[in-house]
Amino acid sequence: MKKLVSKDQTNISKLLLVLGILAFTSQLYAEVTYSIPLNAKEHQIGNMLEWSTETEINSRNFEVQKSLDGVQFDHIGEIDAAGMTNNGKSYRFLDTGVGEAKVFYRLKQIDIDGITNLSQTVMINKTIQNQFMVVAMTNTTFDKTFQITVDIIDDIAIEYHIYTLKGDLIRQSKEELSYGLNDIYIDLEDEKEGFYKIIIRLNEEEENLIVMKTDDATKKPAGVASQRKQNGG
Repeated sequence: MKKLVSKDQTNISKLLLVLGILAFTSQLYAEVTYSIPLNAKEHQIGNMLEWSTETEINSRNFEVQKSLDGVQFDHIGEIDAAGMTNNGKSYRFLDTGVGEAKVFYRLKQIDIDGITNLSQTVMINKTIQNQFMVVAMTNTTFDKTFQITVDIIDDIAIEYHIYTLKGDLIRQSKEELSYGLNDIYIDLEDEKEGFYKIIIRLNEEEENLIVMKTDDATKKPAGVASQRKQNGG
């Protein structure tokens, strides 16, 4: 004998199926857009990290990571994310465990399904009174262009040189920069895969960065090694 199913039962089943699909889709879809990217400022009591999001969909938390060499990052704390918001949210994290001359920070944003995304890396140079400082950079493993943000104390020209790790000069350039934050774009699209050394120089000050150019942009970031030199005293 055939079991009869009422129209109401059929409609309820369809509704439950639709709700289940929507719930499953909601769990899979996640997104965070930043209105203010990660930045760091030095204070007497420690380094203050700040960032703001414009929208968040299924975001779980932000893991704060710190490094002394720009390569190996350690977990130093975390902040719960908004989860779902279209109104934006601002975040702050104070790192009181500082004493080194130079430290690097980045965020590991984690969605509710475990997918993670890394922010840009920011750097604080604590003790040297510099004419310029590298304060942020994009991923140091890239396929085309590498972006460096420098903070400069005057309107002045700055030089940068690009070498292979064997010491062969690939390119050199000079750019006129203005007081405050400036972006420098290093284009290595036509160069071979491998590691390159970028030296940024202003008078007697130097900042050395090691980056990796790859033809596969999905490769795991290799981190960055950085060393500042100040000659003549």
